[in-house]
Amino acid sequence: MRWTPRKEVIFIALICVIGLAGIASLHFKSDCEQITRLPFNITRSGAYCLGKDLSYSVESGRAIHLKVNNVTLDGAGFCIDGSRDNDTNSYAVYGNNRRSISVKNLCITGFRFGITLEENPRKYIGKSFYDSADLRLSENISIEGNSVRFSTHRGIWVEGERVSIKHNLVERIGGTTHQPHSFAQAIYVIANSCSIEGNKVVGLKPVGNGEGVGIALYDGVGCTVEDNLVDGVSKPEWGRIFGMWIGAKGGESPLIQQNKIVNVDYALGPYGIYKDNWIVDVACSVYSNLDYEKKSSDLKLVLSRHQGTSELFQDKGVDIRDTSGGWSCEDSYEHQLKKFNETGHANYAFGAHLALAMWRDKRDPKVRHQLDVWMAVASLSGHPRARFYTDKNGFGSQKVTEEAKRMVDRAKGSQQKGI
Repeated sequence: MRWTPRKEVIFIALICVIGLAGIASLHFKSDCEQITRLPFNITRSGAYCLGKDLSYSVESGRAIHLKVNNVTLDGAGFCIDGSRDNDTNSYAVYGNNRRSISVKNLCITGFRFGITLEENPRKYIGKSFYDSADLRLSENISIEGNSVRFSTHRGIWVEGERVSIKHNLVERIGGTTHQPHSFAQAIYVIANSCSIEGNKVVGLKPVGNGEGVGIALYDGVGCTVEDNLVDGVSKPEWGRIFGMWIGAKGGESPLIQQNKIVNVDYALGPYGIYKDNWIVDVACSVYSNLDYEKKSSDLKLVLSRHQGTSELFQDKGVDIRDTSGGWSCEDSYEHQLKKFNETGHANYAFGAHLALAMWRDKRDPKVRHQLDVWMAVASLSGHPRARFYTDKNGFGSQKVTEEAKRMVDRAKGSQQKGI
């Protein structure tokens, strides 16, 4: 067959059409029900996907509501765009008490909450939220390959049993005005048997004296946090930025390894087993109670690629390497008390309150009294979060008020004397 110019043009045109069809097929999925409008309620189990970028302009409600179990939601690379206003109260993807849910390849911008799969009610069993899988209402959750940007409160929020959160980008989280001194939490998890792996968190913006947290594993057992990057980008004036807050302290300690944490106040803490983490440009590496650490039989820290070794764990044969100016920021009540008496700074007064709440038995009447006193001291010293609390609830008893004023005056006197 002889090629003529006309046949050659037709052949090239066919190749172009086939190529374009191939590119389009990267997004188009024929084996799922396409979501073409928002809001959208998923009321039947099965596979769902986006066929185009979608917008959700409502300031509240849920763009996609998962109302049944056994659902796969595939964004196919398309985006859901919601409000970026700090007063928005909307959810991009929401489910409550759901099982066997997969959310993948979805791009989300805006909203107060990006991807939310929460569990209600929470159950306290002993020291942990959940010591028994039988109590879990949410399970088999997979969040993978998504991007969540400009959510004003939380990027990814998951509670349940057997949770996998992998290879997601969570960027520029925070700013909500729905709560004074609001936290900014990129990835927030309460789970048993969970894996948080290969995620990238960039930029946290807490409000007022709130805290920014890159990855928060607040409770649960049998979890691994591995090969994630957290970059705080910039530090707030009053609040604090934590790279990873590991609050899971009951049962099997979570393993925190091979993560990279940059530009935060506190890189890691206060619980968990840490191994081979890279930490750069932070105020301190481990935020913890040193008394707890000395007693802990399962605490193992190897923060590599830095110089210096702490003497605290030498008797355990554990290698702890310095990551910046100092490897640990002590979160003991005694430490906060000492620093407040030296400086009179409101942050140490509020820190003493937080240390008591974290490490002491709040059922003890003496501890409850001390908590009230330190909240009053912090307020009198100008701490914005403490002031908000006392403006709303008062200082407590006259005894609390008088004791707090004496402590503030004593700290001021120490500064004047240069003590």
